[in-house]
Amino acid sequence: MLSVGPWWAQPTAAGPLQVIATEYDGFWVWGWENPSLPGEAKSALGAALANDELFAGIRACMKFALDEESADSLAQLAAVRTGWLGAYPAPHGETIVHLALKLTPIANHSVEPADNIWCSFCGRLPQQVKNMVRAAEDCAVCSICIRTFCDILDESPPGESSDILGPCLLCGTRGSRVMGNFGAGCIACIRSVQDLAQ
Repeated sequence: MLSVGPWWAQPTAAGPLQVIATEYDGFWVWGWENPSLPGEAKSALGAALANDELFAGIRACMKFALDEESADSLAQLAAVRTGWLGAYPAPHGETIVHLALKLTPIANHSVEPADNIWCSFCGRLPQQVKNMVRAAEDCAVCSICIRTFCDILDESPPGESSDILGPCLLCGTRGSRVMGNFGAGCIACIRSVQDLAQ
């Protein structure tokens, strides 16, 4: 069980986790192949991926070279394909531990992603904002972030596309986008949800 929040306050979210993999010195090692991890931290995700044909070939590779961006993408894919909210790259010394997470901000509430909604860009809950636009089962944007993004776009013209920012959380493209606390939104998606958040 993972609790999320500042160390000086009560946790703001909690839920189970699984280790997808560890990444060290440019090499990826699946969690279930790492003997230093306790079984309960890796067995559920490993069993779920064992039945996924998409991972059949790569799952058999215990350790392989992988760049940082590909590692993040593989971790997200593994988490989402097995029913987790998403993946988080947790630094541990010189190692990155890719964790699959299911979180809820509500005590004694389901941790399934479809049962929980908060802004994918800032983390606000529906009760903290005027409107929340659910863009997909596991992605939403609040009226505050939409207004902020629109203000940024109105004040300055969009720059060129950048591979430094992550893809748009709403559509996955890497065109010109605006960055929020937890992710980026492309101009087309921001403008398309603008009216919904009024």
